Amino acid sequence: MKRILLCLLVLLCSACAAPNFVAQVSSRSTLPASSPVAGKRFIIETPPGQEQSIARRDFAAQIARELKSRGMTQVGDSQFADWLLRFDWRVSGPVSTTTQYPVHSSIGIFGGGWSWGGIGMSFPIYSESTQTNWYARELTLDIYDPRALKSGQFAKLYEAKASNSSTSNAIEPAVPWLIRAVFQDFPQPGVIRREVRIPYDPATAASNP
Repeated sequence: MKRILLCLLVLLCSACAAPNFVAQVSSRSTLPASSPVAGKRFIIETPPGQEQSIARRDFAAQIARELKSRGMTQVGDSQFADWLLRFDWRVSGPVSTTTQYPVHSSIGIFGGGWSWGGIGMSFPIYSESTQTNWYARELTLDIYDPRALKSGQFAKLYEAKASNSSTSNAIEPAVPWLIRAVFQDFPQPGVIRREVRIPYDPATAASNP
């Protein structure tokens, strides 16, 4: 009896667990593993024509907070910066998937089906299918050495992409979560591919991804 109650409790806890925002993150870095991040100065570049974008301003502010929390300082002129950041977001798709599942019928004693004190069996009689459209919501983040970039040399220090697969094609609600995914364990040296899971509260509809 105790074992049954324990199993029911585990199932109940699983059902009540917060859902996760899941992102696939890949990054590639030329930064040495021993290179300190704290103390560096950075600037976030705004593409031409995007100066009045509220969304870009908000996303840039979130990226700046992530870097400042790691001891970096934001500057307003690239000539004083160690890092120049560029970022963008996009959504692609849809890609359709089809899932088939059987529909069962049952026969048995005492009116059919499985019943206490009776015997019976269930068997598939036909199958139904559902089609789901999936969208890839992506964020890219690139970091450059502004001095090398200005002189025409190879300047990229770091590049990352975070992607979330969703049945929604709304990209802007996902961008703050993609930013959080990129900055988990930032910056990793070399080439890294990982899955990031971030719990969220479905009750807070305004912040849901």
